[in-house]
Amino acid sequence: MRRVVLALLATAIGLVLLLSYKAHTPVPVGSALTSPDSGSSPQTTPTAGTGTGTGTGGSSGSTTTTTTTSGKVQNGTFVGDPITSQFSTIQVQVTVSGGKITDITVVQDADNEQHSAEVDAFAIPTLKSEALSAQSANIDSVSGATYTSQSYTQSLQSALDKAGS
Repeated sequence: MRRVVLALLATAIGLVLLLSYKAHTPVPVGSALTSPDSGSSPQTTPTAGTGTGTGTGGSSGSTTTTTTTSGKVQNGTFVGDPITSQFSTIQVQVTVSGGKITDITVVQDADNEQHSAEVDAFAIPTLKSEALSAQSANIDSVSGATYTSQSYTQSLQSALDKAGS
């Protein structure tokens, strides 16, 4: 009888602790397209993005010239850093026009195995759609494609940073 009471008490304490646990909430990544001082004068800035390796996207380098709209946000095409995960390397290119993200293209998607290529095939269109809707890299991961989602959003944020945050 004593063991039953102790087991129930330990279970109740464990349940209370589990339910009161607050998971870490990530700090939202601010949109690189938000400019705190939109009254600054326009300027022209060349921006270079480089990529190495080849993948199904097949690009090995890119240079873009951009011009600033109002504030620090620049119109143009920006190539993010290639981000390598356990299963692949992903690099994206962002096109900004009128201070808004108008297109996102994967320029490098080097997969280490067939399953990773299949995961990328269904996850990347969803990530692109979400990023275009959110106008930032602050998007949810695709279920079942955690590494792809992380690589995609990190490369996207890198490209947006080059657009002028």
